[in-house]
Amino acid sequence: MKKLLLLSSILFAQASWGTATEFGNGGNAVICPKENGKSVSAYDATEAVLRYDFQPFYAPSENSQCYTLKNGRKACNTGTEIARDVLTRLAVLDLDLMSDLNEKLDNFWSETTLIHAELNPVNDQGLSFIPDGCSVKQLAIQQEPIFAEDSRYFISAPLWNLMPEHDRAVLILHEIIYRYALEHSASTKNSVPVRYFNALLISDRFRNFSVEKYREIYFQVFRINQEPEP
Repeated sequence: MKKLLLLSSILFAQASWGTATEFGNGGNAVICPKENGKSVSAYDATEAVLRYDFQPFYAPSENSQCYTLKNGRKACNTGTEIARDVLTRLAVLDLDLMSDLNEKLDNFWSETTLIHAELNPVNDQGLSFIPDGCSVKQLAIQQEPIFAEDSRYFISAPLWNLMPEHDRAVLILHEIIYRYALEHSASTKNSVPVRYFNALLISDRFRNFSVEKYREIYFQVFRINQEPEP
């Protein structure tokens, strides 16, 4: 019998989250064969199901807009409105975080380049789960811009172009949550905590959280070496 999952337990580069890896950090895509081609999905959504048994769901995008990229080109059907709707799920528990992430979302495309190339892996994934017969590739890389012409986010256009809007939204959420974590000096060796928070968000698990439970998760993800205030 074929194994349903390939468990990859390689622990990647041991750099701290505060500095990410030598080449930045970023989200991955899961590529699976299908009839007449292949499907591409955001890794965080796949992991939500396989690792945590969460079921992501999203409101349909009714007012899809086009956005101007860092290089002046346009990107349409980006999933940005789906991501914004998902962020409203934080409203009851954490308005400050929702506001911060919405601000990052507002600026996302002006700091992004869709690059027509394959991205080298940054190896920040940690423990990973891959559906049988599928593969994982680097979908996006986030870095602190070095030069004036540089972008903060680079997304592989060949993979992006094959993704449905809701998976594009999941990638965007991964990147802005990761950026928030970097800004708040979270200390960990991989992106597992960010992916877990994203999985909770896209599956609307926070709906049933008490304030105390949410604060516990928040400190686990964003304040690794700190204790919640009483």
